[in-house]
Amino acid sequence: MRCKNCNKLLEKADNYCPNCGQKNIPVLNLKFVLGEFFQTIWNVDSKLFRTLKCLIFKPGYLTKEYISGKRVSYLPPIRIYLVLSFLFFFLISVFDFEDEIGEDPFISFNNSEAKDNRLDSNHIEGVTFTLNGENEVISTEDLKRMQYEGELDKGLDSLTAEMPKFAGYVSKKLAMAELNDEGFIDVIRDQFSLFLLLFLPFFSLLYATVFRKSRRGFIGHLIFNLHLNSFLIFVLLLDFFFGSLIGNDEAVNYAWAAFLIIVSQFYLIKAVMYFYNRKWGEALYKYLLLLIGYGVLAILFFILVFFSSIMML
Repeated sequence: MRCKNCNKLLEKADNYCPNCGQKNIPVLNLKFVLGEFFQTIWNVDSKLFRTLKCLIFKPGYLTKEYISGKRVSYLPPIRIYLVLSFLFFFLISVFDFEDEIGEDPFISFNNSEAKDNRLDSNHIEGVTFTLNGENEVISTEDLKRMQYEGELDKGLDSLTAEMPKFAGYVSKKLAMAELNDEGFIDVIRDQFSLFLLLFLPFFSLLYATVFRKSRRGFIGHLIFNLHLNSFLIFVLLLDFFFGSLIGNDEAVNYAWAAFLIIVSQFYLIKAVMYFYNRKWGEALYKYLLLLIGYGVLAILFFILVFFSSIMML
């Protein structure tokens, strides 16, 4: 008998091919198909729940397990990070869309006036230009009229003639975004998710600098930041769901926000203590250094997100 996948000669006692690992079954049957299905579901679910449990309730533990070689029982760091990121940004997009079209999307889309109102509420009414030393808002209708008459480029050049080059460039981009029904905040949000992933190496370098004597290596710092950022995204998801329940109660919202900030900071310190083998005092000192580094990276981060968003318009 030969393996039907790689054609290697098999012994009668071989339940699995020693070459490719495929299960040796003479005839494909329903029992085998259903067994594979439930085994796959069980393995994914058990890994996911086990990973989330360790990620949420055991700061630094998941990273230490992964670095030590115990990887089969947990989802890979990049996968759990991408799953949570995708879920978070997907939910934001869905709920933003529902907010734009109102409580009954079917009524809104079948009502042209409601649809126009939705678009007006989603976008600004015009773009601000500096004319004769004063700020003036050019309405969307005027921009559309200029576009219809073929005078848009000439008109925008005239409107931005007195403005600094960068301010004029931004105003032109915003005008084009307004005409294309493309919100600047939406573009920033799309860029934000990308840069959050691209900045992970910089966060890892920050940790490598602060914990230069830890001998964790760049990969160790990178895995730690993947797990840390995954937890922070989970906190954002928690805030998203809880925020939809508490509504607009200002006092409760402030209390909830303060609670999440305290929990996140406590989690970071506990994770540093466990993964880098530090005591409370030293962990707190390192935490303060990390805050300074986070501040510098955050400024650079938002500058790049802003400029890239402008370029994407």
